Amino acid sequence: MNPLNLLKPRAGGSLRIGPEGTTRHELPDPLEGASEEERTFFLTHFHGQPLLEVLRRLRTAQWNADMWKKTAESAQKQLRESEAELREALAPPDRSVPPDGWKLPEAAAALLECAQDHGWTTSTAWGRRSDGDPTLTVQLLYRRTPKEVWKFDHLTWTAFGTGTSMRRLGSGLASTPRHPRWHDAPSLKRIREIIETNTAQPSESVGDDRRHRPLTASRATAVTELIGDIAPATDSLLQQLAESVRGRREHQHPVHEDWYCFNQASWAGERIGFVIRRLLDAESEAGRLHRCLADLRGSKTSRT
Repeated sequence: MNPLNLLKPRAGGSLRIGPEGTTRHELPDPLEGASEEERTFFLTHFHGQPLLEVLRRLRTAQWNADMWKKTAESAQKQLRESEAELREALAPPDRSVPPDGWKLPEAAAALLECAQDHGWTTSTAWGRRSDGDPTLTVQLLYRRTPKEVWKFDHLTWTAFGTGTSMRRLGSGLASTPRHPRWHDAPSLKRIREIIETNTAQPSESVGDDRRHRPLTASRATAVTELIGDIAPATDSLLQQLAESVRGRREHQHPVHEDWYCFNQASWAGERIGFVIRRLLDAESEAGRLHRCLADLRGSKTSRT
């Protein structure tokens, strides 16, 4: 209830004149509609006061209310900003991202690239020493079987106060099927030789169960017979198919028959055989390269 409404003129009321000449005024109740608490407050603070004094008090109260509302909104905004800063300060840092102005040392980058190219699982963790220098820790893992596991841990680089480059700190730790207990890791050159000797094959699951497995010879033959003698898909056809996929995904789907999707699916289905042919050719080429790589490793092992 707005107290200012109590001061507005009200229509209505009555004047009664009795037979003996007495009169009685009946005016509308200015507090009509107010709750008992509002009625008590108004009568306590404003009853008997001049109209100008009542207006002055009400306007002062309104001004104070607006001021305190703005103050409360400002305090709430500052509180939200402080909470956001606190959450950011308490959140664990992303240790996979190098600090500003730093990047992977060349030796560490080459080691990680070698491990990833050969199917090993890799991880990097950035941190800082007590003196503020950045540190990089590299972990490498290859699990051929539950009992045949190669692990290299705590391969560490730091700046040593130079502020410009990072050097390797210590040797790190290693665990191999021949020496499963943790021991000092060998040189980076020797680690790369171990990685190249123990390459994860495409059929192995190394860190990701979704790794691609090539088709068996019998299934590849069956698929070839099903699609017939057709040419592989061209680059432009692959792009057109990708655009068709995007169009079906992003267009407005109607409630009933979706003729646009029906047409796109029919168009793509007529051309999927060319894509399968291209996939079969890629599988064949990948198998040939793996056999060549195995032959090269075999000849290298026989010479040593």
